[in-house]
Amino acid sequence: MVTYKEVYAKIFYQIYFFTPEPSSMSAVPMEMQPSNHPIQSDEGDKLFLSMREEGLGETLGPPTDRVSDKPTPEAPIIISPPQTHKPNMYDLEWRAGRDWGVPINAYFVKYRKVDDMGNVVGSWHTVRVPGSEKSLSLSELEPSSLYEVLMVARSAVGEGQPAMLTFRTGKERSSPNKNPPKAPTVSLPEKPPEENTYYGVVIHDRVPEAPDRPTISMATESSVYVTWIPRANGGSPITAFRVEYRKQGRSGDWIIAADNISPLKLSVEVRNLEPGSMYRFRVIAMNNYGESPASATSRPYQVSMSSPPASNRPVAGPHISSTDAVSDTQILLRWTYTPSSNNNTPIQGFYIYYRPTDSDNDSDYKRDVVEGFKLWHMIGQLQPETSYDIKMQCFNDGGESEYSNVMICETKARQPPGVPSQRPITPPGFSPVGTPSQPGGLLYLIVGCVLGIMVLILLVFIVMCLWRNRQQSTMHS
Repeated sequence: MVTYKEVYAKIFYQIYFFTPEPSSMSAVPMEMQPSNHPIQSDEGDKLFLSMREEGLGETLGPPTDRVSDKPTPEAPIIISPPQTHKPNMYDLEWRAGRDWGVPINAYFVKYRKVDDMGNVVGSWHTVRVPGSEKSLSLSELEPSSLYEVLMVARSAVGEGQPAMLTFRTGKERSSPNKNPPKAPTVSLPEKPPEENTYYGVVIHDRVPEAPDRPTISMATESSVYVTWIPRANGGSPITAFRVEYRKQGRSGDWIIAADNISPLKLSVEVRNLEPGSMYRFRVIAMNNYGESPASATSRPYQVSMSSPPASNRPVAGPHISSTDAVSDTQILLRWTYTPSSNNNTPIQGFYIYYRPTDSDNDSDYKRDVVEGFKLWHMIGQLQPETSYDIKMQCFNDGGESEYSNVMICETKARQPPGVPSQRPITPPGFSPVGTPSQPGGLLYLIVGCVLGIMVLILLVFIVMCLWRNRQQSTMHS
């Protein structure tokens, strides 16, 4: 049986000699453990620290056991701008990332002050936000100061990836009621007002200062938003920005992600990033005198692993085999589709486009959607005696195929008054094997039968008349 003194001795030994106990609850003094998501970290620093080790204690606790095989929530997407006009407050806003079917219980937001070079100045402040909230007001901030924010979402599965933002507070407005004592005036030689000074050195024209360290947030599974704050323009307006990136762990050249960015834009989306790879980003400002030094590189950002690949877009479309004018307002369309022409790519249905032949405007095309694997369709609500161009596509989640062949079909003439109009006809079924029966044969059969009966009645009447005349002539004779 382990005594109290033995337990105390073990704890004392761990604290002073830094020997971790080989158990899941062992502590590592004087060293922060990195979290499971190495998304954001300072250069040369440790990876993103778990919030529990930053002073939350039992608020967060150790990550809960996985309730299922579902992944942790994605990083929240911060949508608030990187700059505010308020000197001592910032309104942080975000929208939730995908929770993979497990509701988000809470968000944990940490913020601290940093200097213009990204060095830590203040300590972390941590706030827990209910999972239903999507905004938080950060108060008691210092004016004209730079702050960094880290936040994660937590569900029953565990803590997700962190999102990061750097923002700057506004300047403090001077109050007209305050009259601070004036400092004793010292006569100094006047300087030309048009000259710029930089650390006491007079510089007439120079390039812009390097922008602040950019912040990175997720846009899609393969793209991110890069956001930055410009600094002094060097006496000449900034004309453009350039964003560059480089893979983590490689010492190669920086790759231009976006060039000639408008000076009015302080954010850009960088696309086509490799899933699972880690990237760093930097920003360069330009004016008429040249380029600024590159900004401090962003914290490493790891692109999330892509979900199972979506269905490939079908390339080859269907082939229209026949079109038949069923009535003055309907056309029956039949087609064939060979899955092997698209490497057996699964499809979800077909798009049917039609417009009057005398139209040259693509916007005149109307579209019918046929779900599933049908091989015929009745196009209705057409105009009588009108010729139509008809073409098709097949589709799935990946997109649409190329267009099929174009067929032209003219609807029938409108029925004259007094003749009952033909009811719309829907084929009872269609088999692609064999020659389909003509949909207008039933109409011709009915008309032929009526005419045949009328001719037969007329012949009977003539025969009766002749026979009666002969009888009368016989009686007179």
